[in-house]
Amino acid sequence: MTLLPPDNLMEGVVSAHPRGFGFVEQDGGESYFVSPPQMRSLVPGDRVRFGLIPGRGQQPPSAVVQEVLRRPETFWLGQLEPAEGGHRLRADDPLHAPVVVSPTATVLPDEVVQLRIAEGAGVGQPMVPASLVANLGPRNDRDFDVRYAIAKWRLPEAFGDDALQQARACAEPSLAQAREVGLEDLTQLPFVTIDGESTRDFDDAVCLVDDGAQRTLHVAIADVSRYVAPGTPLDAQARARGTSVYLPDRSLPMLPPELSNGLCSLNPGALRHALVCSLRYSPAGQPTGYSFARALIRSAARLTYGQVAAGDVPAAVQPMMRDLWAWFETQQAARAQRGLLEYRSAEPRLVIRDDGAYDIEWVSPARSNELVEEAMLAANRAAAAHLTLLGAGLLFRHQEGLDTQRWEQTRRWLVARGIAAPALPTLSDLRALLAGVGMGAAIRPQVEFRIRQAMTPAIYDDAHSTHFSLGFRAYTHFTSPIRRYADLVVHRLLLGEAIEADAALSEHLSARARAARQASRYPWERLKRRLVWRRGEHEHRAQLVSSNARGLKAALAGWEVLARVDADVLEPQGWTWDRTQDAWCREDRLLEPGSELQLRLIALIDEGPQCELRATMAPPSPARGRESG
Repeated sequence: MTLLPPDNLMEGVVSAHPRGFGFVEQDGGESYFVSPPQMRSLVPGDRVRFGLIPGRGQQPPSAVVQEVLRRPETFWLGQLEPAEGGHRLRADDPLHAPVVVSPTATVLPDEVVQLRIAEGAGVGQPMVPASLVANLGPRNDRDFDVRYAIAKWRLPEAFGDDALQQARACAEPSLAQAREVGLEDLTQLPFVTIDGESTRDFDDAVCLVDDGAQRTLHVAIADVSRYVAPGTPLDAQARARGTSVYLPDRSLPMLPPELSNGLCSLNPGALRHALVCSLRYSPAGQPTGYSFARALIRSAARLTYGQVAAGDVPAAVQPMMRDLWAWFETQQAARAQRGLLEYRSAEPRLVIRDDGAYDIEWVSPARSNELVEEAMLAANRAAAAHLTLLGAGLLFRHQEGLDTQRWEQTRRWLVARGIAAPALPTLSDLRALLAGVGMGAAIRPQVEFRIRQAMTPAIYDDAHSTHFSLGFRAYTHFTSPIRRYADLVVHRLLLGEAIEADAALSEHLSARARAARQASRYPWERLKRRLVWRRGEHEHRAQLVSSNARGLKAALAGWEVLARVDADVLEPQGWTWDRTQDAWCREDRLLEPGSELQLRLIALIDEGPQCELRATMAPPSPARGRESG
């Protein structure tokens, strides 16, 4: 191949597609096609120097890779098969270069392994050498999916000896020592923790004091910074984790159990260090001020959401709980205004049946969940307001708002259906738009879906404080320092123990939060697919999520897992792919994102790395005129 002139070359990072080809993303955002023959010598993540050759006809130009500039360390999951000179990896994720590992008698053909490709390994060679990191066992093991998630997202399970030694050396608090350093003594207040039944680490406790002229909501948060100082082994490991991770049958805490379930947890009856946010309100519920103070508290009771919802609380805290509910009622107008863009559904809880098999119970949020959420939002908002007074280099939970390109697509879709939509909507505009559509309108689910899809994700940010969907000018995470490193940093900032956060920390914490969400979701979704099939509940309402010429994917109502309907199933039922509208259509019906469907499950494909529900469209209901869903 002709070497391209040096002044025409660019740099970028390689990614792979399951069908053998790949792409290289140029610094700055443009992506270019990389042919399958080239991908057989490249590893996703490679930083390369490349040029472009013109495409045929109307096709865009494609990339010609000239040199691998850097091959980073990467980790891969899959199964091994015999090959010349060792074993070759059949990777679960797209990886088209031949990756080999030295012969090993410890891995069976049905077992899944994790391999490591070292930095720079195999560049310019026909084979990419790798080393064996872990043998995860066969895929049909009961807890395989959890082990797989831990490996795939590289979640640390064990704490180093230095961190454990530091945690075990921490001392229980005492009133005498606390008075010496000027801590507030709030042990006389009837604080309570309110959490789920399975919770073991109690970050927060609440107490409402009503003196007639003023209501004061005290939100006590575990003072983790008392035990975890910057630069220590505990801090380094907490920062690396970024967050606790909750999996179906276990949790991976950010802090060792000696702290997460012990000294830092606001356990009932135990003397505990806390950073208390005291929020003052008028009797009508208008906020009048806030303050922060380090204090000692003693939780009077450990309550669950179910107990609080049923009013089944100890007599000693009943008066306080009545006052807390009264405060909550004063916040309903603001909550209703904010809640138009909130979506709630039942959450799955793992149970183990008598025969040892897994099953799922669905736990619907109670009004007590909303009570606690409102208190935490108020404390987080106060913490963010206080941070804005401290200067630059802070740490906020920021949501930009709507993605410009996705919103413009949504806006055109709305206007085509007679729904007025501004080019740059505010949160109030979106509320008015939804109110205009009406709760019972057939098109309402599609409108809500498209608005959600146009939203940008929330991230940690050292400079921008706004949170679009909450409608807050400033918002941060303050209430969960046992399980989120971001909250611990915010505590340090509020206490003057840290000078500033920075963009690198914000990016790291956003990445760890994203990895934790993905790792948590992976085993849950596979478990739910298997259970919905095993239960024999084959008829389901669903909402269309995405579609292309190969078929469509829809989320099953109640289960929130995807089922796939392939083109070869749709076409015999009279559906055709309309390329002009990028949608499946039939007679008077057009299927678009958000459309409500009726599906019949026909198979569970659970082989290798795949775990997928397949479905067909249920018989259509009588025609009701043209639908967009």
